[in-house]
Amino acid sequence: FLALPFGYITLDTLSTLHQPDTFNRAFITVEGDQDDLDHIREVGAYLKDKVEKAGAVVGRTNFFKTHEHPMSSTINAVLGILMALGILIVFLSSSLIANTLSALLNQHMRHIGVNRQVLGMYLVLIMAFGLLAVLLAVPLGGQGAYWLASFIADKMSFSLLGYRIVPLAFVIQIIVGLLVPLVAGLAPVISGARVTVLRAISGDLTMDENQSDERPKRDLSPQHESRWERFQTRVTIALARRGIHIPRPLLISLRNTFRRRGRLVLTLFTLTMGGAIFIAVFNVRVTLFDFMDTLGQYFMDDVTLDFDRPYRLNEVYQTASQIDGVTYVEGWQYSSFELLYPDGTVAENVTILAPPANSQLVDPILLAGRWLEADDVRKFTISDTIYQTFPDLKPGDAIRLKVNGKEENWQVVGIFKFIGQQGVIGYAPYEYISGMNNQSNRSYSFRFVTRYHTREYQDQLAETIDRYFRDHGFKVRRAEAGLASLDTALESLNILVTFLLIMALLTASVGSMGLAGTMGMNVLERTREIGIMRAIGAKDNIIMRTVIAEGMVIGIISFGLAVILSVPFTYGLSAIVSLAVFETPIEVVFTITGYGIWLGLVLILSAFASILPARSAARLTIREVLAYE
Repeated sequence: FLALPFGYITLDTLSTLHQPDTFNRAFITVEGDQDDLDHIREVGAYLKDKVEKAGAVVGRTNFFKTHEHPMSSTINAVLGILMALGILIVFLSSSLIANTLSALLNQHMRHIGVNRQVLGMYLVLIMAFGLLAVLLAVPLGGQGAYWLASFIADKMSFSLLGYRIVPLAFVIQIIVGLLVPLVAGLAPVISGARVTVLRAISGDLTMDENQSDERPKRDLSPQHESRWERFQTRVTIALARRGIHIPRPLLISLRNTFRRRGRLVLTLFTLTMGGAIFIAVFNVRVTLFDFMDTLGQYFMDDVTLDFDRPYRLNEVYQTASQIDGVTYVEGWQYSSFELLYPDGTVAENVTILAPPANSQLVDPILLAGRWLEADDVRKFTISDTIYQTFPDLKPGDAIRLKVNGKEENWQVVGIFKFIGQQGVIGYAPYEYISGMNNQSNRSYSFRFVTRYHTREYQDQLAETIDRYFRDHGFKVRRAEAGLASLDTALESLNILVTFLLIMALLTASVGSMGLAGTMGMNVLERTREIGIMRAIGAKDNIIMRTVIAEGMVIGIISFGLAVILSVPFTYGLSAIVSLAVFETPIEVVFTITGYGIWLGLVLILSAFASILPARSAARLTIREVLAYE
């Protein structure tokens, strides 16, 4: 995600760039297990020792598994998140199937009493719906996957090898499309098949299976009230005594909301999961960008200027002072050490950045210990990536390093948080490193602070600085805007967050479909009840308000549950993404934005999911609803 652009040239081109026609890097493949890092490190240490004994200086060694792409862990983690959310969407969709079949069986109960071949009939129906879903899902899924891959390729600047069908994905899609509806619909179908003939024909679905068909389980007279209805009555009376009167349509909506508790639970589950994921994605987005803003404390310069040879600090400072817009300059040193295991083998490479001890251009996130001091000798701070190699390391401990071909003990004085993908980074004082490199009061690299700090101004002044120093005889290697690396990382994070938001919207859409289906089934089951309300004078707008209020109540309840569930979802998703992208856990940040957007969205979805059933209920004539079977 933070890689710089690079290119390839032939050896013949080196002379035109004033470079010697020699090699300064070797790429080596080992024999034996090429994916065993311990084996690779062992061979590399042996080879390095042989090369150095032959008189060459080895500045840095890197170790990689032969058959593992450097980005594989990150890409696999991101794809794993998308896979998990995709499986969740399938799981949530199964609740839609269970709800629909349950309502369908209730509508067909009298027919079930006449036709006892219920199980086979409805299983065939389920398989038919599954087959239709597969016929739609296979081509749409293939096109959607290719569109997503094209989007990734465009953002990350690589080319796809063309559209293809992955056999495994094709088979899994068919299996899911046929088995998920079957498994989800099996419970309501089996329950419907067990209904006795008398109960089915009479419409009495509350009779105990162990009772005879001659006697109902409980009183079904209008005077009978459920626990929820008795609780609602007591609350209404208590509020009325205090002068608070709840409109009758709202009371009816509250009663109807909890009438089908099993259906309500499935609907709330679907809508809550969608909302929790939606909110968690917004929290993760803010968490990632907040961490990137914090990392800006390591990139506080506006322009970085690197030379091909070291120049005296005062010489560069004096030249820079002639450029309009430059307000401050610091000279930094760089070095590269090898981190050794106790047995002397190479564990990691450590890139050492050496700013002045009192630098104004770095404000580290210290996890333990202290920052640099000018009189530090063989002391440095190190990034928390070191925990992957030495998990018990703490400030004050000594680490064995190989510096310029010599083994030395250096003391760790502090540990700071940084991006794991950058490898192990260390900071040591310029005052010591410049002397160690025989470059006292000189440097290859300088960091500039400019009058303004926008990316556009940085790019403009980087060109000006580059041109000015070249015109004055300096051998400039490159001049780069200080925000270049951060902007590249932010662009990559935007791609990741876009994927997460797409998946969050998909889960939210599944939840809204569940609510729409539930409201449609509720209205259908209460058709005769609506007719009675119309017959005693209820107007169309009252009927619609009652239905819409019921949907809004479900939406508000799901929002409250989603707020609670979003907390563990946020922590889990943040840990997965941060470890995949930064290879280090980061502090979770919660934002009110996700909660506010989901609250508005769930209310809008609830209203729209209820409007169509409400309009259907209001359009029915009294004669139609009273004659409805």
